Amino acid sequence: MNLKKSRIIFWVHTFTPSIMNSGVFMKFFFNFYKKNYNNNVILFYLGKKINLFVGLKRLLIKTNRNDIIHVQYGSYSGFLCSLIPRKKILTIRGSDLIPLTNGSLLEKIHSFFGVFLTKISLNNYNKIIVMSHRMLRKIPSKFHYKTCVLTDPIDQKKFVLKNKIECRKKHFPEIDLDKILVLFTSIDINNPIKRFSLAKDAVEKVNLISDNKYCLVSATNIDNDSMVEVYNAVDICLLTSTHEGWPNCIKEAMSCNVPFVATDVSDLSIIANKTQTCFISTDNPKDISEKILKIDLSIKENLRKKISFLDNSLISSKLDELYFSL
Repeated sequence: MNLKKSRIIFWVHTFTPSIMNSGVFMKFFFNFYKKNYNNNVILFYLGKKINLFVGLKRLLIKTNRNDIIHVQYGSYSGFLCSLIPRKKILTIRGSDLIPLTNGSLLEKIHSFFGVFLTKISLNNYNKIIVMSHRMLRKIPSKFHYKTCVLTDPIDQKKFVLKNKIECRKKHFPEIDLDKILVLFTSIDINNPIKRFSLAKDAVEKVNLISDNKYCLVSATNIDNDSMVEVYNAVDICLLTSTHEGWPNCIKEAMSCNVPFVATDVSDLSIIANKTQTCFISTDNPKDISEKILKIDLSIKENLRKKISFLDNSLISSKLDELYFSL
């Protein structure tokens, strides 16, 4: 048996279980990769900050020098795992590389320290994965030789087109069918990165000149399996974040043929430039409102095809090649 294929790959994470966060997404992708590409992969929960050293000790005992440790987030866990003498890959997802500019002083300090820990750990990793080309530009140039852009995939067998009227009646039964629904997604609606207030202000400005035709709806407490129906129920996906790695909500919305308006984060401008119905805006509510009004909903564009390069199988294949190269 090939030694590289027989070794164990540990996907190390600290994400807590949630209905709509990276922990849930990782579990879906992990199961797909394990089933279709490599049975020798293990999902290892490192623990919360107070238990990280205990988790680190358990990880050190479980692994040997032939194994690969793939850390799924930077910050505290990325730094601690960088100290383990093993073959290591670090995936950086966004907020572990880009510090907060909004929020409370405590949140900003916490973000700054987490980003600092990510950056000082980079030297100890064999490979670094970032979500977008924009993130790559924030990696010190001396580490570019071992850094690659490998965006988290979209499950296009899960996020498919469904009957719009049925989905709308199920999830937004109180809203008139003639309203244009603009979707805002966030686990925490008060997350300073997501800026719900900016989305709200923008849609209010749209309604001042559109006779209240638009309605802002949010998805905050909806399980991931139901999100495909939510995307199919709405008309536009709105992203007002300060920064993102590669936002899952945009991938999922496009896979359901829903156009987006977004602030200029990640590589979304590259995607938008290839479409007729998706637009990038500044973080000014007036500009966002103008971009929303530019979307011609009568154009039935195949946005699903535009995002097919992030399909589970294609990303899994590239990830498998990366493991095999170590």
